[in-house]
Amino acid sequence: MIPTLRRRARAAIAPLSRPPARPAPVAAGDPVVRAEGVTVRRGGRALLDGVDLTVRAGELVALVGPNGAGKSTLLGAVSGDLAAGPERGADGGAVRLFDRGLNEWTPPELALRRAVLPQEAAVSFPFSVAELVAMGRAPWAGLGDPAQDDEIVAAAMEGTGISHLADRRFPTLSGGERARVMLARVLAQDAQLLMLDEPTAALDIHHQELVLTIARTLAERGGAVIVVLHDLGLAAAYAHRVAILSEGRIAAQGPPAEVFTAPLLSAVYRHEVEVLPHPRTGIPLVVPLR
Repeated sequence: MIPTLRRRARAAIAPLSRPPARPAPVAAGDPVVRAEGVTVRRGGRALLDGVDLTVRAGELVALVGPNGAGKSTLLGAVSGDLAAGPERGADGGAVRLFDRGLNEWTPPELALRRAVLPQEAAVSFPFSVAELVAMGRAPWAGLGDPAQDDEIVAAAMEGTGISHLADRRFPTLSGGERARVMLARVLAQDAQLLMLDEPTAALDIHHQELVLTIARTLAERGGAVIVVLHDLGLAAAYAHRVAILSEGRIAAQGPPAEVFTAPLLSAVYRHEVEVLPHPRTGIPLVVPLR
């Protein structure tokens, strides 16, 4: 498998003429992302309205809230994929990544430091699974050992349970298989900050748990993870902190056990819920009243 992956990776990665500098190590607890007063308006409507959020190395932060609350917009703003703050020419506020403004990083430098998994990823050509995952190593072209690239790609495929799909063409895969392939690609990017937008939407229970286990493990090894989730049970089980968004603002943020309360969630989601402790783990269980 490794020699095959090496050939595919070399074909998929176009070396940069001048590779950017390697990312510096980040100590546990150091701020990785700091958003202050971020405001994004589109069509006269505030998608985000003065949002503050700090994410530190060593933690997984889940963004939750109803449809249209601003979760994906906030993820795009802090990743640099969506203009936000004066340094990116948008409406208001500022975002700092690794203690530097987003405009201070070049795209290649950003690609070494943060990996983003969007809700949907369009692939126009029938690449194989192995080729797509190997593309995650593109930011590291010229910086690393090819053998190490192969090892990282192979580990990403094995960790997401797609090694057996290596030779399959992406368009032939199911929705859940495609989701895991795209996750493997961002894992192969090996960035200090991982941003996932609804990574469990197309997955069954087993693979939902697998994805969140991977995300939590990366955080506990010193990385930082921001994940958009609709499943409050997954957020309660895996997130160190949650930020509950409502109408473009953060209604509450903190550990799930503290901020997942029936009155707050009922008001935010406009549906009555009960919040009960799991009888064995004590993790909050959110149950809609029917």
